[in-house]
Amino acid sequence: MSEKFKEGAADRLLDRIENDPTGRMRKLVGALMEVSKELSKEGVPLDEIASTVTMFWYVGQNPEMENLITAFNGLNISDENNYN
Repeated sequence: MSEKFKEGAADRLLDRIENDPTGRMRKLVGALMEVSKELSKEGVPLDEIASTVTMFWYVGQNPEMENLITAFNGLNISDENNYN
């Protein structure tokens, strides 16, 4: 990239990580980064990853939306060894 990196959301997140005395924020952001990278390697487009993260951000802000997690976890996702 030839253009200068502009400060913004990523910098604010790094500040949060640095100011978190528990280290929990570093673990959570690290996990999010790793999962995002793996999803990318699996060919999942950025818009699908972003929409999922956005949706569950709203779940975190509104406990009444917790049933979305229950519904998501209840999806019948077949594994690679199941040839129905």
